Amino acid sequence: MARQHFALATQRTLTLIDQYVALGIDQIGIGGDFSGTCPLISPKSYRQFIVPEVRRLSRRIHEANRVAVNASDGNLWPVLDDFLFGCEVDGYLEIDMHAGMDMGRLKGVCRGRIALYGNLDCGNTLSFGTPEAVATHVTDCLEAGMGDGGHILCASNAITSGIPMENYVAAVNAYKDAFCLPKLRVQ
Repeated sequence: MARQHFALATQRTLTLIDQYVALGIDQIGIGGDFSGTCPLISPKSYRQFIVPEVRRLSRRIHEANRVAVNASDGNLWPVLDDFLFGCEVDGYLEIDMHAGMDMGRLKGVCRGRIALYGNLDCGNTLSFGTPEAVATHVTDCLEAGMGDGGHILCASNAITSGIPMENYVAAVNAYKDAFCLPKLRVQ
């Protein structure tokens, strides 16, 4: 029953991938949330039921010369090799620092094979921190993501309306400061 369920989901997603490719989309997100403080599925079951299906999606994306990005927040350490390398993806989105997904440690595991998207803690620091804490957080994340492969700075999940404007501006300006770009000015 589980195999049939996941196979049907994969079939629907393959159709979507073809539509995204036809639209010219270069990076296509696959996978989905399955973890909090720990994965909601055992590593064995993840490997048995999920990895083959996500790998099929990645291969379809690669056949179209596009980039496959696997996404899930939460603590993925127990399944990380399968989530990244078993699924044959090019990127990892929704890196959840609050759940223990440390950018420096990830860089060591990925060694330039996987582009890392994120690690700005949207649930805590961006939402409830001071602008100074946000700026420090951005700088720390950039430094941890430097070298040995790709890193795209972004929120661990999303920039929501609950993030104060001054924190959003602090995040953007900390990024701009790091690369000597003109600051964002809000009227």
